[in-house]
Amino acid sequence: MPLSFGSLYHLAVNGMKSRQLDLDAISNNLANIHTSGYKASRVNFQELLNENEISGTTPVCTQVGTGQGSLQITGNPLDWAIDGPGFFAIKLPDGTKGYTRDGSFSLDKNGKIVTSAGYELDWSGTIPADADQIKVDVDGTVSARVEGVWDKAGNVQLAIFTNPTGLESAGGNIWKESDSSGKATMGDPGEENYGLIQGSCIEASTVNITDEISHMIRTQRSFQAAARALTTTDEMVAQAINMRQG
Repeated sequence: MPLSFGSLYHLAVNGMKSRQLDLDAISNNLANIHTSGYKASRVNFQELLNENEISGTTPVCTQVGTGQGSLQITGNPLDWAIDGPGFFAIKLPDGTKGYTRDGSFSLDKNGKIVTSAGYELDWSGTIPADADQIKVDVDGTVSARVEGVWDKAGNVQLAIFTNPTGLESAGGNIWKESDSSGKATMGDPGEENYGLIQGSCIEASTVNITDEISHMIRTQRSFQAAARALTTTDEMVAQAINMRQG
């Protein structure tokens, strides 16, 4: 059955909207190419059927990549990188928990370990006010040096998910659990499937600039094709109206 003008309009507009969502995801990836611990993401689409005819696509989810970024030595004892699949647990201002791979931490004025955005790390311990140096071991043990003596300050656990690709973005390189990801399971670094914490390191972004630019070019061409289809359909409708009026 031939498509009506209305169906052609719908397909063209739907194609442009879908490609725009794809471009937004690509732009976000490129903007975070130098963001520590950032995982490249992509939008997944599903075809829509109407009476056995394709009637466009709909976004199903934004999928988070799970690749391991390279570890870069910084020399800063509060830069912590995860070598493995785990996530740091973060206390958010609304009382909920977020999760991040960005271990670029610092101490706030109250001596709490916080992210670059000021969110507090969720861990079991405190840093002594008179500590002059801090370090973390691969098993998550945090130690602080006071007057030349090292003492244990607490432990950092990591979170893992049944389906980490289903995590929901909360902005600022923070993710939240969702129905797709499943609930977070906390465990000690070094346990199976949790990974290790490497001190004085950061994990580089997993964004591959070559792949992203190639994807962007393909998506832009698809957007232009949908735009041309919309323009052509509009011209056909105008001609049909003129013929009917003539």
